[in-house]
Amino acid sequence: DSIHIYYVETDSLDFSEKKSIWKKIDGKNSNQMVEIIFPKDVNPKQFRVDFGHTPSLQEIVINKINFTLNKNEIELKGKEIYHFFRPDDSNTILEKDSGILKRKFENQKAVFSIYPKVNKLQKKIEEIYLKR
Repeated sequence: DSIHIYYVETDSLDFSEKKSIWKKIDGKNSNQMVEIIFPKDVNPKQFRVDFGHTPSLQEIVINKINFTLNKNEIELKGKEIYHFFRPDDSNTILEKDSGILKRKFENQKAVFSIYPKVNKLQKKIEEIYLKR
């Protein structure tokens, strides 16, 4: 399966394939760490994450997201993730108590997606840049 990260380096939220990174992963029933490395000249201000393209994958849980830039790190865990991100309501349902992301429709082609809560995520990312 795969994870698809879209990013922008401006204040726009116009995500496009041109500014995205695909990461192939092996689907597992246990927790796994997935590392996405942005090109050295990229300084994202926002990003969105699409999870999986396998129709049999009906739900996932994101336990932790880390941002690292020049050895500075911000870590988001559990429910804190959804203070900075929101599910894409057109294709994803978030069970707030468990943190489970589910497909909105069983046979949908679209993947699970989380989008930035614009001001909140941008401020968090700017914390990293300020520590340089």
